[in-house]
Amino acid sequence: MSKKFKNKQKIIYLKERALLSDTLPYETPAIFSNRYFYRFLINNDVEINNDEVKFNQENEGIKEVIALLLNVEKVPDSGIDKWYFSYKKDKKSVNKERNIPFTFKIAHKENDFRNLSLIHPLNQLMVVNFYDTYKDSIRYFSNQNLKVITDEFFARIGKLRKNHAGMVFDVGKSALLVVDMQNYFLSENSHAFIPSADAIMDNINLLTDFFSTRNRPIIFTRHIDSAESPGGLSPMEKWWNGKISNDD
Repeated sequence: MSKKFKNKQKIIYLKERALLSDTLPYETPAIFSNRYFYRFLINNDVEINNDEVKFNQENEGIKEVIALLLNVEKVPDSGIDKWYFSYKKDKKSVNKERNIPFTFKIAHKENDFRNLSLIHPLNQLMVVNFYDTYKDSIRYFSNQNLKVITDEFFARIGKLRKNHAGMVFDVGKSALLVVDMQNYFLSENSHAFIPSADAIMDNINLLTDFFSTRNRPIIFTRHIDSAESPGGLSPMEKWWNGKISNDD
């Protein structure tokens, strides 16, 4: 075997890699990054799975750090190697007043500023979980071309809220689903905290499943107005009640 193949190393991408590329605004200063948050999650096996936050308890003081990071007021003791905290079942333990994005200003023009928002750490964990759940579909549909010509080029999905009267998402008019990951996991906690975030997560799961089973392309972007998004945006349904009108 030649040295070329003998010294070949396999590159392994961990699911937490999304924190380094997809959860931060484009305009974030170069001196700021998620690398230490990324290392913390890796070193302590922190993850979200089945609506539960899990981590390894071997390191001293880890429970206190997780409680501060996720703004948990009361930390239950599982008595096992991995600590489990359900952000759906244990809602009383979540400090809802602190689960909002962190907003700060950066210089935009000579006498102007631009507001940037960092997604809350709990929602960043949701992003990691979403990418891990749908990684196979994302890989597959990233290589697909549009095969259907419709009235609307694609549906732009940003803020999806359930129980809003009169709004039905018409997939029959959409050949492509574009999911804005950054705004999607950022905005819901600004006004309606963890329970609403769970409902929105259910919405995006429903839509991606629907498009996947019908071989319709899906694009996941960092920001809907980025260069990754197709041009010619059509009017979007900002409010949605979770119902799909075309179930063909």
